Amino acid sequence: MARIRAIGVAMKCGENGFVLLLTLVFLQVISMTWLLAMFEVTLSLKQTTHFWFGREVVRAADTLLQAVEAKAIMTLPVCMITRVPVAEISAKSDSWWRENACEFASADAEYHYVVEALGADACALLNGNTAEYYRMTLLAIPKRLKGTRVLLQSTFVKPA
Repeated sequence: MARIRAIGVAMKCGENGFVLLLTLVFLQVISMTWLLAMFEVTLSLKQTTHFWFGREVVRAADTLLQAVEAKAIMTLPVCMITRVPVAEISAKSDSWWRENACEFASADAEYHYVVEALGADACALLNGNTAEYYRMTLLAIPKRLKGTRVLLQSTFVKPA
């Protein structure tokens, strides 16, 4: 009988070790799942922040474009350039914009804009004068979003 008890005790110790090992594996799986969930939440938060900051830059650039356009209707800015196709102007480097465009800087981004004369329309009259058409192109370079550029264009008309 003593022998059976010794074997029974040994089996119980082996079972206890197995239960401990199973518990440790289970805790490891839960910990890894929790860690993966935390990484996903962090990545999602970064992506959302990036998206909203990008939308904020576009909104600020649009607001600035409207303000500059309202000024340009009164007096044309000095940063007039010859007519350039849209694909060509969007491919211009940042250094070209810094050299040839009017500049406006804020805490979040730097803005550059140019105005192109599109020509006059003798058939369109504004206050009895011939209408002259212009295209304004604004480039926003956000400081937080490296490599991102926002290019907005608008067309406005003013009397000759």
